Amino acid sequence: MSANNVSFKSSINIKFDLGNENFFNRYLPTPSHAEAFIGLLKGFNEKSSSKSHIIMGPYGTGKSLIGTILSSITSNNVSNDTVQELKQKFEKVDDDIYNELNKIQSCDKTYLPIVLSGNEGRFRTAIISSIMKTLEQNDIHVTVPGVVNKVISTIETWEQDYPQTFEAFLNYLKEAGKEYELWRIEVLSHNSQEIEWFQSIFPYLTSGTEFIVDYQYDFVEQIKYILDELDKLDLGLFVTYDEFGRFLQTLDTTLIHETMQDIQDIAELADHYTDSFHILLITHKNLRQYFNVLKDEHKDEFQRIERRFKTYYIESDQSTFVRLAQNIINDLDIKNTLSKDYEESVINTLRKYTFFPTLNQVELEELVVSGCYPIHPITLYLLPHLSNVFGQNERTLFTFLESTETGGLLNHLAKDDGYYLADQLFDYFFSGDHFISEDIKDSVRLYKQLIKKIPTPSNGLEQRILKFITLWELTGLQSMHKITNELLSLALNEEIENVNKALDQLNSYKAVRFNRIMGYWELFQGSSINIEEEIQSRLEETSINQNRRKEVIENALDNKFYLATSYNDEKSMTRFATTNVTFSSDIVEEGKFDYDQNSDASIYLVILEKSEDREDIIQQLKDNFSFKQSIFGVSHYPITYIYEVIDQLIIVNQMIEDVELLKQDINIKDELLIKKEDLLFSIKEYIRVWTDFSGHATWIHNGEEIKIQNRIVLENKLSEIMYDIYPYTPEVRNESINRKKINNVQLKAAKTVVDHIIEFPYSEQFNIEGKGPDYLIYATIFKNNGFLIDDLNNISSKEFQLMRDDLINFVKNNKKGNLNELVSILERSPYGIRKPLIPIYIISLLRDVWDHTMFYRNDMYVPAVDGDKIYKMIEEADQYEYIVYDFNKQLTPFLNEIDSVFGEYKSEYVDGKPAIIQMSSAVLGWLRSLPKYTQITSNLSPEVNQFKETVKRSEVDPSATIQSLFENYQNDFDSLISMKVNIENFCDHQIENIKENIFYYTETSSYKELINWANNQSGFAQKKNATVYNILNVSTSDNWVSDFVEEYIGLRIQDWSDRTYEMFIKQLERDIEMLNSKDSDNTNAQQLQIDGRNVTIQTDVELSTKSKTIYNNVHRMVNNAGRTVPKEEVEYIVYKLLTEFVE
Repeated sequence: MSANNVSFKSSINIKFDLGNENFFNRYLPTPSHAEAFIGLLKGFNEKSSSKSHIIMGPYGTGKSLIGTILSSITSNNVSNDTVQELKQKFEKVDDDIYNELNKIQSCDKTYLPIVLSGNEGRFRTAIISSIMKTLEQNDIHVTVPGVVNKVISTIETWEQDYPQTFEAFLNYLKEAGKEYELWRIEVLSHNSQEIEWFQSIFPYLTSGTEFIVDYQYDFVEQIKYILDELDKLDLGLFVTYDEFGRFLQTLDTTLIHETMQDIQDIAELADHYTDSFHILLITHKNLRQYFNVLKDEHKDEFQRIERRFKTYYIESDQSTFVRLAQNIINDLDIKNTLSKDYEESVINTLRKYTFFPTLNQVELEELVVSGCYPIHPITLYLLPHLSNVFGQNERTLFTFLESTETGGLLNHLAKDDGYYLADQLFDYFFSGDHFISEDIKDSVRLYKQLIKKIPTPSNGLEQRILKFITLWELTGLQSMHKITNELLSLALNEEIENVNKALDQLNSYKAVRFNRIMGYWELFQGSSINIEEEIQSRLEETSINQNRRKEVIENALDNKFYLATSYNDEKSMTRFATTNVTFSSDIVEEGKFDYDQNSDASIYLVILEKSEDREDIIQQLKDNFSFKQSIFGVSHYPITYIYEVIDQLIIVNQMIEDVELLKQDINIKDELLIKKEDLLFSIKEYIRVWTDFSGHATWIHNGEEIKIQNRIVLENKLSEIMYDIYPYTPEVRNESINRKKINNVQLKAAKTVVDHIIEFPYSEQFNIEGKGPDYLIYATIFKNNGFLIDDLNNISSKEFQLMRDDLINFVKNNKKGNLNELVSILERSPYGIRKPLIPIYIISLLRDVWDHTMFYRNDMYVPAVDGDKIYKMIEEADQYEYIVYDFNKQLTPFLNEIDSVFGEYKSEYVDGKPAIIQMSSAVLGWLRSLPKYTQITSNLSPEVNQFKETVKRSEVDPSATIQSLFENYQNDFDSLISMKVNIENFCDHQIENIKENIFYYTETSSYKELINWANNQSGFAQKKNATVYNILNVSTSDNWVSDFVEEYIGLRIQDWSDRTYEMFIKQLERDIEMLNSKDSDNTNAQQLQIDGRNVTIQTDVELSTKSKTIYNNVHRMVNNAGRTVPKEEVEYIVYKLLTEFVE
């Protein structure tokens, strides 16, 4: 096939394409360009319109083309005829642009095009330098203040620091007939001729160095100066900065603040200083997005600056792209060799897809099929998507159409007279290393790895399929059009039978796979291991039971529960049915069926193990499984359909966890995961007989067959069941608390509400302050339902009143019972209360008897029941017993007497509790206030000891304590008071007993005689005898007994026990006995002299068990360790111990 040699411009460079009328001739008006054209043109035509603009859009959308056209028009670089031709194009499609083009054509002012592209260095320097270069190119001499300053400062530097250079400069002046001071005045007056003369001689004075002006000085003022000078010449500036995003991406972080300020200043200059200055920035995205790696403050600043510009976004326009392609191909004068029948078949196939949704049927036929021949329609569809992926203009439509490279259109035309097919684009785009991103490299790398799997020679179709799938996946088109066998046949212009065979071959090579879940072919890099053989081998060695198969099916369920929607809407809560899997054998075998107790209802998917059992299973469900809360769905298809699939999935899951297997090939895990997806897909397909309600399952409820056509019918049925089972559930519009499980915030709030109901039952809103979660619980339960605790027999809410009646009647008839019985009343039908609400409901609905209710666990009283404790009790309700006390009139006076005697000892925590609790707390508090010795002693009369034990029992059974005291002392309360006094005086009595014993053993009768007796003892006894020693060291005669025993025993008498008292008497007897023995000063004693001190050691001491242990330990340590140290050191250790412990 031949084609005329027509030259195309592959991409646009505004600097070099200004005035190129070819762009005007080929330009096609596109809707996406309209807004940008109007905005830019109005900027030139209307003083009030914005003159600073940003055009954003992806590659290949014509952003640079807009800049080129406008720069050419405003600079008068194209003929009037060319502009007239452009106007005529817009006249047919957009009147506004046509009118604006008319206005600008009659504009008297010419705008010099200042064109920048990419990173041209520092922003302010690049702008000024480009302006000055453009002025120079147009022979316009404007000397900016920065040039004058540079010239003057240079000469002054020469004069001060480089006199030879300055002298040479003066010689040049003299030769030119200039006088220094006059010349200097001319420079300061911005005489451009004198400045140019200086620039010309500068290299001769500086060894060839070019005179460079730094335009950074007073950036904005310099532009203002230039604009003022140009305005005198009826000229303006149109700055177009193409690829501005590339400049921002390479911007040095040290220049960010300066650049931001310069961009802002230049936008304000354009919009507010003069009508002669316009600026256009061309980017691919908004300014903020170029700085995602920077701090938010920088990103926000760029976004703020962007608002100073008028922004236009240009999107890809498929219809324009097609028309442009058709225009270009028409110029090639290519002969269409397609037969009418073949064209018709292509058109018919394209109708099944939406590749060109913006084109009607006529346009599809004339533009795509006929007009763009020989480019295949799928190729035409794919080409712009590929160009966008590459993100560069060098391989867009125009380049492709003129390319003679491999894969280019002209190259194709030279070799073939048929269609240019989509897979050929692979050879064009990947003819070399034309990649700009790792994603593209990865795609080609995968293709190269897969192509190696195809044996050679091959028919080539397998390779073409791989190329096409690679391109399709690279452009992300699978989400819009899935690669099917039919699409491959269309795109590759191959018979479907050939495509099918090629796909089978590629599948066997593990190069492609059909993704059953997504429904398309995709590239696939399998492992070197034969997965199927490995699975079968492991299946033969593995025993799989029904429970494991059931678990696999349950895990594959997408809908694990269904809602009773209508019921939930009315009751403002969430009741649901869980989906469970059960086998037909579980129905047949008695005792194997297990009901789900964790949901409001259950849906059982009954899987047949044998087809012939279906009718029998259905009948058994009707006859023996009449449960309101259960719905059964019996599949018409036995599990034999997917037995093998389920078992394979179990094995695949094991293989995924097999570390040794995974080490054998880097790709095996991915292949196993894909295999797992396929197996799961098959299982889900089997499950669809229930979830799609396709009529291939029989549904049974409460012994009757029902029709379930869709999910809505099922959920309506669940609502019907819930209305039947739980008709009197009160409405609580608070899903945070009205649910099976609540978070810690709600639990804390619920406990707070319970505490307030107990402590402030009759206060307004229970003294709950604020509007937090605790208030919301109060409002949704009590306020919204007219639930007042001080009027429990007249609750506005019917549901709460029924619950109150059931609870109070049960308690009246069962004064003693298990807490779980109260919980069950609320949990079961007809209420079905969620567990987090039960503590609140029980306490509030029984608040009038709460103060007379006590709880026990393992026969032990549970004190101080608050919000935290009651929630824990409800969790183990079967472990707690309750008792409601109905006190008779005889007990009240007795309790009053108890209160008058013991009331001051009552705990603050029992305020508001039943009187029996308060009084048991009072007597126990009294006992606990007494000294420890008094509480634990048994050295009292049996009656008193019995009284103490009765009081102690109030810790575990306060009611029994009060009842016992009532029975024993109701008619003799004085005896109780007498025992109280007796107990309180116990320690004083014991002190008297101790004193009498001391006098008895020392044969004295007064404290004075006792002191004299001690003073009359020997010096040895006064020092070593504990009795004598401590008598002499008593500090006071008033409390000498207490002081003596504390020093003697080491404990205050209040902390003694009966055992301590016995030990005291024995020690006292022993001390006196030692004093009375003969030769007590010398016998059984050793005199030692240590460091000049005479010390006496008693040697007849009988060691206690503890002392023996100490001795044995010390002896063993010295004896064993002493074997490895010198004898002198051992002796010194003993000496040190003597000096420290022997007095």
